[in-house]
Amino acid sequence: NNPEVAGDQKFLDKLDLVDAMRQFDHNRVSLQWDSYRVAGIDLSTIAYIRNTRNQYTATWENNLPHNDSQQNTFGLMHKGVMNPSWGRLIYGIDGEVTQATTLYTQQFEDIDNSVAQGTIYDYDVDYLAISPYLHSDIELTEDVTLSAGLRYDINEYQYTNNTDDGQYAASSYSRPADRSDNYNHLSPKLALNYALSEKAMVYARYANAFRVPSASRLYSLSTSNIDFSLAPETSNTYEIGYKVD
Repeated sequence: NNPEVAGDQKFLDKLDLVDAMRQFDHNRVSLQWDSYRVAGIDLSTIAYIRNTRNQYTATWENNLPHNDSQQNTFGLMHKGVMNPSWGRLIYGIDGEVTQATTLYTQQFEDIDNSVAQGTIYDYDVDYLAISPYLHSDIELTEDVTLSAGLRYDINEYQYTNNTDDGQYAASSYSRPADRSDNYNHLSPKLALNYALSEKAMVYARYANAFRVPSASRLYSLSTSNIDFSLAPETSNTYEIGYKVD
């Protein structure tokens, strides 16, 4: 809750006008084919269906809007492992298709914050993610292993606004027009491991990571940021360490 208004009588009176609630529902069904072998390659495949629904009253906002968002997802993860004479090679691909809806409503007219009763946001988002990857462990000597990997992430949002574009009434909420957003990124990683014994090793590692913005960050906008663009988050991690099993 907003600490500046939680004890204010006007805010408490507004709470009587809504059915304040929070409910999160999550369902997932998966099917896994594990450790089957084809042409000398150890394979693993996982298919899953996921449904989530998030309903809540945004008590941290002074006008107490209600959110109802749902996501239906189908995903597939496939991996193959080969063991050539020089070490190990792993390839794989992760894929996911999601259909999402968001309904954000004002359940009463909030004169204090200029928010009229009605639908603030009503939009659909189709999301596609495909990520092929490769990883290899190369045995340079009996004690030294070089590990290298690449992952290429392809992410696409297709956004459809189901109500009027632009500012909602006289409020600070704003709805962008229909659009698509694409985020693609190549993430490398590299590691060098030196075995001191059967149970101890020293290592040096580098990894690049990537995360796309969420749909709510992209499309539930305000009049102050309607024209902004949001870049994905990237990070570079460097690590030197000693490990004992």
